[in-house]
Amino acid sequence: MQKKILLIDDAKDMHFLCKTALVKSGFAFESAYNGLDGLTKLTEYEPDLILLDYMMPMMNGHQVYEKIKTDTAYEKFSDLPVIILTAAETNSEEKNKFLNMGLSAYLNKPFGAKELINIIKNLLYTNKLHNVVQKAKNFLESLVDCSPDAIITLDIQGRITYINRGAEIMFGYSDVDLLNRQFFGFCEDSLELAVLFRKINENFSIRHYEIHFRAKNDQFIPVGFSFSRLVDKDSIFSGYLCIGKDLSEIKRLEEQLLEKERLGNTDGNCGDNQP
Repeated sequence: MQKKILLIDDAKDMHFLCKTALVKSGFAFESAYNGLDGLTKLTEYEPDLILLDYMMPMMNGHQVYEKIKTDTAYEKFSDLPVIILTAAETNSEEKNKFLNMGLSAYLNKPFGAKELINIIKNLLYTNKLHNVVQKAKNFLESLVDCSPDAIITLDIQGRITYINRGAEIMFGYSDVDLLNRQFFGFCEDSLELAVLFRKINENFSIRHYEIHFRAKNDQFIPVGFSFSRLVDKDSIFSGYLCIGKDLSEIKRLEEQLLEKERLGNTDGNCGDNQP
């Protein structure tokens, strides 16, 4: 499928030059001759990449780009790769501002067809990789948030850095209540946990360890936690992963079973004592 390129530029000769180079290289091409027309064409044409002239009447390139990034009407297109074409010396502070906002590149005029095609191909490839990574990230975040178990991460000092939706429901807290708070501070046996975490540092993981965790209503919930160390891409220790299952229902059923056994034993003893 052809990738679609939108050029927003008030110079007609630039449209002729870019269209010739891009169509020859297998791209689809659409023209807009000012910023307002460009924003209209953006929603109609839905391009894969935008070439945006910096010096235009009414709205310059930076103003158009800022509109795309901040106006909710163009939210769908806010992550599109955008190249600003400029023959003027751009203020470095302003340039850095827009690069930090996500602007893909500046391309100085005049430029050759080969240079234009290369930068477009590179940006489209990079954007494709970014989208793949973002989809995978969104999928994993969705899995984590849909888990009924509590998933909590800690930094190396034991401060909470993340909680999933399952933890919020289980304990009644929001992430604001817990973030940057000490995990040990919510546990009934904090001294025992300090010893436990020293063992985690030696053994890397501990599974199904029961902890009584204080919920927002000040009741302690029995939770079976599994702990493991987190390491970064360079295998440097960066914190802890804690995954907890609420044991309240299991404890309730165990108590019911024990009560039935006790009553059964009592009834049996009464029967044995009858003449």
